Amino acid sequence: MAYSLQLMIPQRHPLPHSETLVLALAVVEQFESLGQKFDPNVHDAVYQIPDATREPGIVAHVTKEGYHINDRILRPAQCGITRAP
Repeated sequence: MAYSLQLMIPQRHPLPHSETLVLALAVVEQFESLGQKFDPNVHDAVYQIPDATREPGIVAHVTKEGYHINDRILRPAQCGITRAP
């Protein structure tokens, strides 16, 4: 899922045919977290889930999805990760 984001500001000295200046055009995308290895750069661990069937440190539940703009994290995914029982 991708969203377009345009950042616009009013100009102090408007151009003849424009009242706004487009500073940036970026695509906001949601990234997949469920079943991935926990990465503190893109995930925020909210709680741990004891699970003997999975390797410790795997994202087992996503509370809030994470988003990025190009290669930069806009919001890390909030998730529950597995741990040994």
